[in-house]
Amino acid sequence: MNSYKTGNMGITNDTIRILFVDDDPAFAEIAADVLESENKRITVESTTSAAEGLNRVDDHAFDCIVSDYKMPDQTGIEFLKTIRERYPDLPFILFTGKGSEAVASDAISGGVTDYLQKSGSTKQYSLLANRIVAAVDQTQTQRRSARLEYSSDIDRDVTEYDANMTDYSPETVLRVDQVLNTLSHSIRREIVYYFENQIEEANASLDELATYLARRLPDETREDLLIKLPQTHLSKLQSDGWLEYDHRSGHIAYYGCTDAKRILRGVLQNMIHGTGDISNTKERS
Repeated sequence: MNSYKTGNMGITNDTIRILFVDDDPAFAEIAADVLESENKRITVESTTSAAEGLNRVDDHAFDCIVSDYKMPDQTGIEFLKTIRERYPDLPFILFTGKGSEAVASDAISGGVTDYLQKSGSTKQYSLLANRIVAAVDQTQTQRRSARLEYSSDIDRDVTEYDANMTDYSPETVLRVDQVLNTLSHSIRREIVYYFENQIEEANASLDELATYLARRLPDETREDLLIKLPQTHLSKLQSDGWLEYDHRSGHIAYYGCTDAKRILRGVLQNMIHGTGDISNTKERS
């Protein structure tokens, strides 16, 4: 069965959601059915072009992309490069009938997660399913580790700040308390993490942010986040001066008040050096 489900609609957190891109619809349908039978964690949605594939990725939260190389609108390598610009850590497996050192080299240079050549054997699907699961599990482990490290940095600095709060000036206490309040909710931490660590530019759309957060937060769906973010978290971050959100266009311009991962660490360093303020902030525009 070739189906796709989002959020918590009957899918456990172990479910692996695959986008299968191949210009041969019959092959894509067979591949989807076999992959789902090979591993019960896998659910597949297929499309026949890279352009449509990009639209699907922008609209839904996939865990991995499996793409052919030779397609009418663009090659799998070109598709890979586009995906990497928008979703740097999304697993991408090139599953191609065109096997050559040049293609493999271009795929590696483009940031491919894995490379597998098609064959006439049904065993290829078992191998592909194993590669998919390994790639997704590794990526999720890395994401969890990064999130824990990020949260631990903040939590550690909060503890140190609380222990030494009397050494700060009243202005510094007020500012740091505002930052702590801003970062007190996990979704707002994720938003700041996204802008500080996941993208080069300090601009994004609501759709892009919601799609990213739906991948990071298994209990949240993209549809719910599209409603929740403007009503609660973006409005809070805007009122605190971290960003500007345009309700009409959905555009988000991120400014930050400092490098969020080190904000309290910077305060502590200033305290150690006797300045007692947070004047060394990094403004972004």
